[in-house]
Amino acid sequence: MADDAVALVAREDSWLLGGLDGTAFAPAAPRWLDAPGFWDGGAIGDAALAPLFTVSVLDADGFALPLKVVARRATPAELTAEYRLPNGITATEVRSVHPGGVFVSEWRLRSLKRADVHLVAWTLQPVSQLDPERTAWTGALDFVRRVGRRATGRRQGDAARAELPGEGSAAPVRLQLSLACLGATTSWAALPATDADQSPRWEQAPLAEVWTNHRLPGAMRPADGHRWWCGAVHRALGVGDGGGAVTFAMRLSRDGAPALAAPAADLGATLGGVSRRRWQERLGAAPRVSSSDPFIEAAWSARWESLWAHAVTLDDPERTLAIREHTTGAVSARATPAVLRELAWSEPVRARALLAAWMRALRADGSLPRALMRGGRDHPPSALTANADPADWGAAAAALHAIAPDTPWLAATHGPLGRHAEWMATRGEEEAGSRDGADRAVAWNSWTYRLARWLEDTADAAGVPEQAGRWRETAARAGAGIARALGHAPLLQGGHPSAAPSALPLLALGTDVPTRDQVTALLRALHDPARFWTPFPVPARALGDSEALWRAAAPLGDRDEPSAARMVPWISCAIADALLGEIDERPELRRSVALIVARLVRVRFADGDLRRLRAAGDHNPLTGQASAALGAQGDQREWPCDLLLRAAAGIRPHAAGITVDPLPVGADRLDVTGVQVRGRTLDVHVAGERVRVVVDGAEREGPLGEPIEVSDAGRANLALA
Repeated sequence: MADDAVALVAREDSWLLGGLDGTAFAPAAPRWLDAPGFWDGGAIGDAALAPLFTVSVLDADGFALPLKVVARRATPAELTAEYRLPNGITATEVRSVHPGGVFVSEWRLRSLKRADVHLVAWTLQPVSQLDPERTAWTGALDFVRRVGRRATGRRQGDAARAELPGEGSAAPVRLQLSLACLGATTSWAALPATDADQSPRWEQAPLAEVWTNHRLPGAMRPADGHRWWCGAVHRALGVGDGGGAVTFAMRLSRDGAPALAAPAADLGATLGGVSRRRWQERLGAAPRVSSSDPFIEAAWSARWESLWAHAVTLDDPERTLAIREHTTGAVSARATPAVLRELAWSEPVRARALLAAWMRALRADGSLPRALMRGGRDHPPSALTANADPADWGAAAAALHAIAPDTPWLAATHGPLGRHAEWMATRGEEEAGSRDGADRAVAWNSWTYRLARWLEDTADAAGVPEQAGRWRETAARAGAGIARALGHAPLLQGGHPSAAPSALPLLALGTDVPTRDQVTALLRALHDPARFWTPFPVPARALGDSEALWRAAAPLGDRDEPSAARMVPWISCAIADALLGEIDERPELRRSVALIVARLVRVRFADGDLRRLRAAGDHNPLTGQASAALGAQGDQREWPCDLLLRAAAGIRPHAAGITVDPLPVGADRLDVTGVQVRGRTLDVHVAGERVRVVVDGAEREGPLGEPIEVSDAGRANLALA
């Protein structure tokens, strides 16, 4: 990332704000983005509610001054809106979100001539969800609301909408909310309303009726018998050429937490600036990428933004930082291996801690729960008790240990991962008899095989050499499952193209199990432009001869595989990863991997427009058009940054060192600097047909296509680095 990593992810079409701990403003389809504040709602952890609050600017008589948005620009750290008001007044609002559930709206107003205005931050809440005995004025407006867990974004568009308590819903959460004006408060009020239009319009709020003598009455009225409750805090502000400033904040916390406290800031600093520095530190931990292809730069920066925007702190003794599967989803078992592969390049200590959290959740039979944190309707309470589907934990663990070797972590993780490998082997055998069993059995047994082989290879380093034979047997068991499943997979049966076989059997290319004839058949199917080798490869199902297949809505569901021929990024990542392991034996696959990686970059931009970034869960494989099912942020099951480093920059660490062998992704220039790998600092510069590698200050150069080897020989014990 650049020195100002936050500036690289600034956009006019974004709005997501994150506190890097699960505090987030992340509506999938906001209705009130042009209204000040956070009327579209917010979330902490797996609890969300809407609205939070808005801000109205009033004249001396209490009439709202119209606010015309003239500019808006967002980073994950701050959303800045510029407003034009009557009588030559201009205003800037900076919205930011902070750890601990704090949502901030900072204002600075200017006027060509002296003007007295009144800023009121106010909220509207349903009486049925409030605790009437917990509403009070304490210098902030405090109240407690009962809310549901966050609803899934897969089948509805508003990520801020909560699942309300009721029949069939998750257990409600009691949130304590505090609305305050930071600094002096001029006045306040809280009163009920029988009816309200639920919009952030001051003229429709009951507060407008009680405004007298340039202030609110400073009183609280009981809400019995009413549907809505409205509360507000007010600051009078004199505005001149020098301007005036005021800051409002609302804190959401689990019931019983301390009252509202502002985030720590240096004297004279803005809270938006505090958020920006926090995000700068997190984004700046990643390597820096620059390229003659602006899409690579933009996709790189946007991926790290998206990853950390989904950060949440687990409620475990270690307060582990984890990543949600998508904006309203859970910390899921099926997404975590992809997250680990990305974090290994930027913060391997956090990656190891996250994997350790999953290993602590391992059950006696070797299974894992589907989620470490519940997310919504697609992750009901049973998600914490039901078994997770198998995932590619072996590739994730292998990548993490290859990039940042750590013997104590390896020893501590080896046993739990081994128990999970044996459970995966059993599940792979069971799946072979289910619907679509052959295809899924290939994928699951491939993941089991990769994990068991890695456990076998690292048994000696983990201090358990006697276990190597055990994992060899598990790998053989999984390999037999792959062979049996490939024998029944529709992809290799030569059926009619309209049958649209699944792409999952292609994942077997990441193992050494398929026969030579099977590899040839799989690669022939992959490179068939009428089936899988589409302009945006690789669709989850072959195109066949029916246009309806790729135009279909592609429900993703819990079974991981769309029912339509859609390009699903995580499947394309997995296939590119499988091919990457074959390029030494089959050099012709270099261009195939490069094309998939390049298309994974391009598909993130609607109509090839750098200003229209999207990260969806599935795409049209012919046009790249993204599904809107998850909003603009998509999910976290893909690993594009890992592929950019290993394929485009060619940085491929292994047990004996590092191979640098960039693939031709179509960029005339690619510079990757500040990569921390195996205890070294590595830079890779690709210019035309030449590659220059700088390792700890020492340079080496060679032609593109000729690998440069960086050996660990003679170095200090990397395993303890």
